[in-house]
Amino acid sequence: MGDRGVYRCEAVNGYGSEELEIMLLVEVELNTSASYVASEKPIFTEPTKMRRHNFVKPAGSDVRFTCKAKGKPPPQIQWFKDGNFTNLPEGNPRRQQWSLTLRGLTMS
Repeated sequence: MGDRGVYRCEAVNGYGSEELEIMLLVEVELNTSASYVASEKPIFTEPTKMRRHNFVKPAGSDVRFTCKAKGKPPPQIQWFKDGNFTNLPEGNPRRQQWSLTLRGLTMS
């Protein structure tokens, strides 16, 4: 299974949710040398940095998606690929609190 697909980041707490979809296309590689307010639903804290929703990356390269959010209580970040929850293992791909890094992208 390749890395190409639609990824969705979801920030959820007891007061609501916020989501962002990101499209990733993997192409053949060319030969080249917080502060919180009481009881608030999640919001993305860097929306202008997250506006790029479509990525085209060469096979074998890496990509990092970032999805910073705040809310009260603090939201948990969940990642989805093609509509399915991704319970990703540590390592490859690599998950940190606000980001998802895919290494060595493959087609499919």
